[in-house]
Amino acid sequence: MREASAGDQVALGRIRRLMEDITPALVTAVAIDDPELVVMAGALTPVAHLFLDDIRAALAAGVRRPPKVVVSANDQFSSAQGAALLALNRVRSSLASHEGVQPFTREAFLAQEHRPGRALV
Repeated sequence: MREASAGDQVALGRIRRLMEDITPALVTAVAIDDPELVVMAGALTPVAHLFLDDIRAALAAGVRRPPKVVVSANDQFSSAQGAALLALNRVRSSLASHEGVQPFTREAFLAQEHRPGRALV
């Protein structure tokens, strides 16, 4: 990544090929999950601006409702931590409601109303 960030054409070519290999899997995941947002994070973040338009174009061509695609300004663990916190909040909200503390059962959790606004991270 350092070489690509510095403009090394061989490294950039390798990353471009990697992204060409990854993109079909991303399009498939988006088609299945239908998120509103895709957050790119991790090791590719420093060079994400080089292929962001290609990812957006592939999603626009491959799914009915292409999501917004953004690059995380944080490290590779921030997005996963945010997703874990959202999941924890959902579990906590299923335990306590305006009706008081509820037993945590699979049925009660699955019956809980799903909220829009999912993101693929």
